[in-house]
Amino acid sequence: MADIDAPQLQLYTNSPTSAAASPALLDFWTAFTNYPNPLEGNTVVQLPADVFILGNHSIGSSIYIRPCYSKLLEKSLSIVQSADIRHLIILGNLGIGKTYFGYFLLLHLARSGATVVYESGVDQKRYLLTPNGVFEGGKHAFWKILDSSSTFYIVDGSAPVDVDAKTILVTLPRWEIWHRFSKGSCDIRYMPVWSKEELHSCRSMLFPTVPKELVESLYLKWGGIARYVLKYALVKEQQDFLDKALNISNIDSVVKSFGKYGENLDASSCLIHISVKDGFHSGPYQFASDYMVDEIYNRVYARDRDHLIRFVSVTREIGETGQLNRVLFEKHAHTVIAKGGSFKIRDLRTKLESTLQLPMDLTTLLFSNNSQVQNATNCYFRPISNTFESVDSFIKPNLLFQMTGAKDHPCKQTGLCDVLEILGNPSKPELYCVVPPDRFACFTHQSYHGTDGQVLSQNDTIASVEKLTRFVLTFEPSHQ
Repeated sequence: MADIDAPQLQLYTNSPTSAAASPALLDFWTAFTNYPNPLEGNTVVQLPADVFILGNHSIGSSIYIRPCYSKLLEKSLSIVQSADIRHLIILGNLGIGKTYFGYFLLLHLARSGATVVYESGVDQKRYLLTPNGVFEGGKHAFWKILDSSSTFYIVDGSAPVDVDAKTILVTLPRWEIWHRFSKGSCDIRYMPVWSKEELHSCRSMLFPTVPKELVESLYLKWGGIARYVLKYALVKEQQDFLDKALNISNIDSVVKSFGKYGENLDASSCLIHISVKDGFHSGPYQFASDYMVDEIYNRVYARDRDHLIRFVSVTREIGETGQLNRVLFEKHAHTVIAKGGSFKIRDLRTKLESTLQLPMDLTTLLFSNNSQVQNATNCYFRPISNTFESVDSFIKPNLLFQMTGAKDHPCKQTGLCDVLEILGNPSKPELYCVVPPDRFACFTHQSYHGTDGQVLSQNDTIASVEKLTRFVLTFEPSHQ
């Protein structure tokens, strides 16, 4: 890879906006250049003692290599080294390692002998990092080097300048940072949030003082946001930020967040996650966790119940609004079913309509293990996590419920079988698909699916599941 020789470097950097690097920055770049180990996922890059990333003690000396980093690196380099597109934007939720991916890029480029300008939005500096010298500068330094197509320009959380350098911007989806830059010859990709397995792997290597049980608990709240599940797991003031984000949420703000993060971006980024598809393309926006959905629903229900009911009264098919509509309907359905009363039902096989009478004012029991269910009575049972596929709740001794705002909702046999076993395999179990009123007439008999997602034949259906009589159930959203 071509680089800039020492005389050129001195010429380019003789400027009042730049200066020779500190010994700490030079030590950092030397350590990166000579780093000997393979860059593999689920491992930690550990710099020598007293050597810190960018020479900054507060950043630390370690990089956990997320499993996605290597593929995202490969994809990023293939984009910016192409003939047509030399600029790339990588977006993602807060606290998922975008900045550390930038450091991972620097590590790869250092070992490749590249010339790099790194720009940090936090300290408003540029760093010129080359095989022949290391320099620091302000926001307007190193223009001539940036106009070289052989230079890599890595920017973290700041609007890049439009130059010939191969440019990679990593940032939160702040409109003012990335949107103008995206209008040129530019590609956009996305970084996924963390899996639970990643969090536990990183915990064991970098955060051993954080209890495993706490990671599990925080993951159920935050989802895959490493900053709050690991780094700030034991910092109360940081954990309180979640309540602050929830307290400013309402239907309108959440709708905006689903389509495009709104004004309170940090809050929105806590509540709503960007899912990522193959090739690091953006998938649908999703709530961070079931806990988050419950908390948003409970707050909106308490503050503006009429608005909530109007919103879930009509099924919406289109885009993010439709997705939010379905999620809030499903949460509202739990509230209504737990209150009990009379409900309109239809047998999905015989097509006969009738009325189901449910017990009044059951206590909702959110459970995390089966032992909590055994001796509880007069309860509406809901698992804390999505433990049972195809079953969202149940009432003893034999009633199972599946909430859905969609036209079709295939039933996974495994989840049904597990719940029936908890209930002691009742002789006459019943499964109710709970839908909005405008879905009731068109909702049809659903096939059972195996763990591979394929439709099961009758011969492959477990006997306890085969006993289920299936119904569709509806109610008016204002039903109390």
